[in-house]
Amino acid sequence: MLVASYQIPLPADYDMDRVRQRVAAKAGHWDQRVGLRFKAFCVTERGRDGARGNSYAPFYLWRDPDAARDFLTGAEYAGLVDGFGPVPVRLGVVLSWAVGTGVPPTVAVAVTRRLSVPNDLGTLAGPPAPTGAATPHSFVDCLDPQGWELTRFSLWSGRPDLAIDAGDRMQVYHILHFATPDQG
Repeated sequence: MLVASYQIPLPADYDMDRVRQRVAAKAGHWDQRVGLRFKAFCVTERGRDGARGNSYAPFYLWRDPDAARDFLTGAEYAGLVDGFGPVPVRLGVVLSWAVGTGVPPTVAVAVTRRLSVPNDLGTLAGPPAPTGAATPHSFVDCLDPQGWELTRFSLWSGRPDLAIDAGDRMQVYHILHFATPDQG
């Protein structure tokens, strides 16, 4: 398994309904995408949950690396380029993960930590715990071996109240659609 993500910065005056319409038009395809465990169609909106700007920022958990390759080399990525221009895609190695069922998540949180040595990987603490009114749905811990960073991407029903360690970076996203085609 591997993860792929990208964040497309959008102008402050960008009509975010355009992104919502794009997601609505493409969601059905992703709900059936072979080799994909899930795709969270995420956005940030300036001034909401500390976001400094607008962005479109999908996150993928690929069960099949060949399917991820086909995404990057085929019509799906070409369509992304047609809509937004060339987009750098970050890839990561999955270290641990769990995908929930039931009510789809509404919020995603990415917490990234720079690692000093490989032994830091032992600091993974398992699935996230509920915080306040927020319930954890799914999570993925992934390693970027190029920058030696660990990112926990957690998906929630409701907005969690999370504290992070000094030096960590956190970004809150809102999920417009959660595609889970590959339940096996």
